[in-house]
Amino acid sequence: MSTELTQPTSSGALQKPDDPAPPELEFKRLSEHCRRDAFSCGDREIDRWFRKDALKAHSRMGAGFRVVTAHLVGDPRPAGFYALCMYLENENNLEKSGRPKLFSRSGFFPTLRLGYLAVNRSMQRQKIGTTIMGAVLDDFYQIAVRTGVYALTLTASMGMRNAFISVLALSLMALQVSSRACCSRRNQ
Repeated sequence: MSTELTQPTSSGALQKPDDPAPPELEFKRLSEHCRRDAFSCGDREIDRWFRKDALKAHSRMGAGFRVVTAHLVGDPRPAGFYALCMYLENENNLEKSGRPKLFSRSGFFPTLRLGYLAVNRSMQRQKIGTTIMGAVLDDFYQIAVRTGVYALTLTASMGMRNAFISVLALSLMALQVSSRACCSRRNQ
């Protein structure tokens, strides 16, 4: 089996030549019509939050998360979701040696926080999480361009942390490859 990577997929994920493409997803803002009860990622805390608290958090103006659900095309059940919010991060949470120059006030700086990202258990290991992470990064880019908030932070349970970091690293690598491929096509 070849380990050579080829062009990024539509999700931004690098794909081996023999890997199947990830399923096509539709992204929607969370609404009361979403079948949240049909979702289970296998993490009790995340499942409980999504079923019971996500819509309340999403509906709160000025505070709380904005939740986006991912659906297989034509399927009302969520295949996954992510939740973002604006957050004031304390500079003291960063190591002094690695601290970038930040626009901060009283030791706090604005960030976009990824509070939740999950994939329905029955749909895991199909690159849906990678596709969702690509949507998160696209939202982050749009917000950064429009607002100047250029820090993305995350909240992750310890069990999910390593898997998330792997997906994030692959997504970032794919974005770099995609940018290079896009630029080289423009220069031809």
